[in-house]
Amino acid sequence: MEGKLFADGIHDDTAALQALLDQGGEVYFPSGKYLVSRPLIIRTNTHLRAARGAHLRLADGANCSLLDNEGLYTRTPDVNITVEGGIWDGNHANQSRVMIENENAPCDEQIYIGNSLLVLLMRFVHTQRLTLRDITFRDPTSYALHVADATYFNIENTTLDFDLSKPNMDGVHIQGPARFGRITNVTGNANDDHIALCTNGTVRSEITSGPIEDVDIDGLYCDNGYTGVRLLSCGEPLRNVNIRNIHGDFRFYAVSFTHHYPLRDKPPVLENITVSNCTVSKSRGDFPPVHRKPSLGQPLFFMEKGCRIRNVEFRNITRHERNPETLAATFLIEEGAEAEDIRIRGLRETFCGETAPTLRNPGGADIDI
Repeated sequence: MEGKLFADGIHDDTAALQALLDQGGEVYFPSGKYLVSRPLIIRTNTHLRAARGAHLRLADGANCSLLDNEGLYTRTPDVNITVEGGIWDGNHANQSRVMIENENAPCDEQIYIGNSLLVLLMRFVHTQRLTLRDITFRDPTSYALHVADATYFNIENTTLDFDLSKPNMDGVHIQGPARFGRITNVTGNANDDHIALCTNGTVRSEITSGPIEDVDIDGLYCDNGYTGVRLLSCGEPLRNVNIRNIHGDFRFYAVSFTHHYPLRDKPPVLENITVSNCTVSKSRGDFPPVHRKPSLGQPLFFMEKGCRIRNVEFRNITRHERNPETLAATFLIEEGAEAEDIRIRGLRETFCGETAPTLRNPGGADIDI
C-alpha cells in the first residue's frame, strides 16, 4: 500500500517514502527501519529531514543507489535541496558488482559499476545550493556520496561507517564542474579516498567533467584511513582550495595531488592550494584481505609525476608518527612533477621508531622549506 510506512525493515517502504518526497517542501522521515528497493528521487525546493533513528537500507540485490536528485535524469539543475539526518545503508554484502572496461584506462584495468551506472549510495548531479548534513553513510558498494556539476554546495557532519571489506569504498566524491563548496567534519574510516575532488570523469558512468574551484575542506578525523583528501586533475584545472584540520592515521596519503589517465592535449593542473593545521601519521591497521597492498612506503603528502602543481603552501603540519615500522617520507614529489612555488612552513615531526625522511624530491623541484 503506497501510503503506508511499515518501518519494520521487512516490508518494502520505497513507494511510501517516494510519496512523501513527491510532496516537496518540508519532508520528514520518522524513526524506523526502511527497506528501499529502488532509488528515491528528491526534487528542487525539497528539505528532507530524517530522524536520528531513521535507518534506510538498500534491499538485497537492488544494485542501485538509495537517493538521487531528479536532475540526474533530466539533466537540468535542481535548486535548494537539503538532506539531513538518518542512517543510509548500502547493504553492500548483498549487492552485486559488475566489472566493465574503463574507456580511459589501459586495456587490462577495469572499474566497478553496477548495471549501467556506478553503484553509489547517494547521487546529486546538476545542483545549485545543495546542503547535506548529519548523515551516516553505512557500507556503500562503492562511493558513499557523489556530487557533480554543483555550485554552492555544503556538506557537513558526515560519518563514514564502513566495514572496509571491499575496495573503492570512497566517502565524499566531488566531480567537476564544481564551484563554491564547503566540506566539513568528516569522521570515520574509508577504504579509498575520504574526500576526493576530481575534475574529470567518464560519460558512461554519468560523471561530468570540468574545473573545480573555490572549495574549503575543514575537518577530517580517522584512525585507520586510506587517503584523506585526493586532489585529481586529468586536464581540467583544480584551483583555489583550502584544506585544514586533517587529523588521523592513513594507509596511503593524508593529501595527494594526482591525475588518472590524463588527457593528451591538456596537462593536469592543480594550483592555489593551502594545506594547514594537520596532525597525521601512517596507519598501523592492516588492509582487508581483498585489498591488501604494502602501505608503509607511501608518503603522507604526495605530488604525482605528470601533474603541473603551482602555488601550494603547507602550513603548521605535525607528523606525530604512531607506526614504528614505517620509513615513509612525510613529503614525496615524484620526478616528472612540475612543482612550482611549493612552500612548507611550521613542520614538526616526531617518530616512535626509526626517523623517516622529511622530503623525497628525486626530480629536484624547487621547494621552500
